[in-house]
Formats: sequence, structure tokens, C-alpha cells
Amino acid sequence: MPHLENTDIALIPLISLTSPKERMELIAKQAQGFIYAVTVNGTTGERAVFGDKIDENLTYLKTISPVPVLAGFGISNLDHVARFAAACDGVIVGSKVVQLLHDGKYEELSAFITGASQIK
Repeated sequence: MPHLENTDIALIPLISLTSPKERMELIAKQAQGFIYAVTVNGTTGERAVFGDKIDENLTYLKTISPVPVLAGFGISNLDHVARFAAACDGVIVGSKVVQLLHDGKYEELSAFITGASQIK
């Protein structure tokens, strides 16, 4: 990314479940910072179920990536965090955190963050 050269800013690539392996390899080769591995097809937000392909996807990304691989999209409970933390370098929880902040549920947010930080 020529516009980011000589800056402290990294372009964080997102890799979806539908990305072919050749595309994943190209993106991983050029990645800086970390790779954002998208865990769902569709939009972000809470999910009850994730497809089986994501585990295979994360495992493969870990083998080809020179930078950490973090999973995100739809992760909304500690079971999700544990599942994805076992397969990659980290987990991104966005919608759940924003919702708890919006609802003023600060103690629940604190407990969630504490619980998530103890997983691995």
C-alpha cells in the first residue's frame, strides 16, 4: 500500500470464508499488523451458530500468515471466544461490546472482558 509507506499505519486485510486459497495466500503475504479473519458470511452482529468451514479456514490462515490471525464478526459470548481463540491468535468482539455500552451494562461488559481475557 504505497500511501501507507513510511507511516505507523497498517492496512488490516479482511479475509472472508469465501476467499479462495490463492487469494488468501496473496493477502497473507502482503499483510501487516494482523489478518482479520471474518467468521460469517454476511453482516456482523450476534450469531447463535457458525459454519464448520471457519475452523478449517482459521487453521489454514495460521499456517500461511506471517502476522497474527484474529477472528471476528458475530462473536458475542464466551463460548464463541473460546472456540475461535483455540484456532487463531486472537478474537475481535465488536457488536457485543458496543451493545453493552449502548445499554449501559458496564458491569456485564466488565465481566465479559474479564472472562474473555482469561481464555486461551
